Amino acid sequence: YMLSKRMVRIEAFISHNWSVPRYKKFLGLCLVYNFKFTVAIAFVLTVLVSIGTASGAFPLIHDRTEPTGHGGFGCKLLFVPIFFGVFFFGRTFFGYFGHRGPTVFLDKVCIHQVDMEVQRRGIRKLGAFLNSSERMVVLYSDVYLQKLWTVYEMASFLTLHP
Repeated sequence: YMLSKRMVRIEAFISHNWSVPRYKKFLGLCLVYNFKFTVAIAFVLTVLVSIGTASGAFPLIHDRTEPTGHGGFGCKLLFVPIFFGVFFFGRTFFGYFGHRGPTVFLDKVCIHQVDMEVQRRGIRKLGAFLNSSERMVVLYSDVYLQKLWTVYEMASFLTLHP
């Protein structure tokens, strides 16, 4: 809450259910915010490593599954860890170089969780947060539409953004 700041426009309102485990929400957010970026980085990496292997800059390794008996060292060794590293931590890594991620509203960090009076004021202004949001990211789960709060968020957003 202490790191949040006033915004005129919010790029995304993140709607989720508190009963869903954090790791599932984290994976959903990685998919929404990091997947395209990860695929682009993986493609560029694959092209660069392929060029490096073809030019002899990277060694070939013995690989019985390849028709020639040899395979590219770089792609086999680097692709998977870099893919998942960028998928899970790419936004954090590039944040160190000044790349700003999207502005989002996430209740756990944008509404005070300790001071009940500040929390009540934040909840009362939920409609303003929804109205200021350009889109809604729904971290859907099997219980999402069974909870009144998340149905309220979705209905309010659809009413404000027909």
